[in-house]
Amino acid sequence: MVKRIRWVLFTGCIFLVGVLPILPQSNKSPAPERGRERTIEELYLSQNIELQIIKNQAQSNDWEVRNLAIQSLRAMATDKRINDENPGAFLILESLAKQEQGPNTKNFNLIRKDACNILGEIGGERAQRILMDVVMTDTEPMVLAEAVYALGRIGKDPKGDVLNRMVWVLHKENLKAAPDNNFAFATLLAIEKLAKSEDGIKNPETLGVLIEILESNYIRDVKLKAIDVIYKLRK
Repeated sequence: MVKRIRWVLFTGCIFLVGVLPILPQSNKSPAPERGRERTIEELYLSQNIELQIIKNQAQSNDWEVRNLAIQSLRAMATDKRINDENPGAFLILESLAKQEQGPNTKNFNLIRKDACNILGEIGGERAQRILMDVVMTDTEPMVLAEAVYALGRIGKDPKGDVLNRMVWVLHKENLKAAPDNNFAFATLLAIEKLAKSEDGIKNPETLGVLIEILESNYIRDVKLKAIDVIYKLRK
């Protein structure tokens, strides 16, 4: 009888060993998601309810709703809550400042302008990078004027990259038959601020583009400001 019991137990063990490999493993970790990995900013957005609301507002096709996002971001900037520890807010600001332009899209130029203004208030390398992209890609003089002025407020241009872009865009504007006076004046103010923050301007092309202003079709106030900046740079 004892031998029979042992034989039954032994047979049962063999049976279980044969079955176990085909049983599902409940403690196995789930397979990773396919596709690109989410950025730090996207991960932050997914965990922050306030930013999720602002992000949805920023993606709206209605100006009033997008403006709610701008007002919320401006309040966060005033409270110093937009920084490297809050990367999701930068992602939203970048999307608002660099909104796609085209014949089939609404021109949220005032929204882009306000986003650039907030970035200038925040300052830092991340804001500077976004604004430099705006200067190179946007075509609206109102937005460009705000972006270059914001870059001037931020300052800190040890390699001269910011100044080079300002000079390039201002040169293109000078060549127009009817250049934008507001953009030119804002750029002159920005160059003036950069000169103070970097202890002078060392780019030789800067003086040339300022002289171009005197020869272009600008109003008297712009030309007088150009003369003033030239004088300050030569001191």
